[in-house]
Amino acid sequence: MLYTRRYNIEYNIEINSRDYGIINSFFEREGLYCAAVYDSSIKQNTQGMQTDERHEQEYGITLNGVKDGLTFDYHYDAKKAQEQLIKIFPDEGLFPISTKTIVETSEALKTPRGERLLLSQWNEETEETEILESDLFNDIEWQTIRFQLDDDVYVKVNFHMKSRTTALEFNIEWLSPKVARKDAIERRLVEVPLELMALIQYKVERALVSMFNQEKVDDHVIDCKFESINHTSSECAPDIIQMVRDAKNDLKQEEE
Repeated sequence: MLYTRRYNIEYNIEINSRDYGIINSFFEREGLYCAAVYDSSIKQNTQGMQTDERHEQEYGITLNGVKDGLTFDYHYDAKKAQEQLIKIFPDEGLFPISTKTIVETSEALKTPRGERLLLSQWNEETEETEILESDLFNDIEWQTIRFQLDDDVYVKVNFHMKSRTTALEFNIEWLSPKVARKDAIERRLVEVPLELMALIQYKVERALVSMFNQEKVDDHVIDCKFESINHTSSECAPDIIQMVRDAKNDLKQEEE
């Protein structure tokens, strides 16, 4: 029997597409990595200010002794010009086409690769970003890009930048070998992932606070639901929602 819990937090904050690189940079500072759904590992140099290289091909024809006297962006155009030159100047040879690669470099803030959130850390020895070493989870299941916790509990985290709001979404799953009691379900779907959820929410809100230069960000709407494989669902009790808030606030107080 598959039991799931969806915990969605909406913030009354709008992040425009032109600012995607900024939030991704603040995420890097907080140890948050935005993965694409097809990633199988953390991709390096995908956050903060990075140098991009743009490679373009240029095609040239030597004309009147001048190398690349005629240049073209496309090989098709160069080929057409070559054919015309051979017809017009049949005694001047074949007007061979040369090719060179032009490299243009620019610096820009990298935008998030995707919406899936993972916890990351910088490894000083390898000088690479890697998955955070933590007791809050056992591993990352890259096939679906989610955290693997104790007791066969899995947590998938998404950060959505919508048109008028921003949302942090947790999807928790527990595959039980049989129909489970309510207390067993709540332990797996509420208590086991609680600290991990609190840490991620805390880091996301710190990034938002830094980006918008605010003292705090308030969760605008919280949607929490339990569901089983037979598609029966129920709302989370207020005390369950408060547990996540309290755990997140405890982290904030510890830092202060």
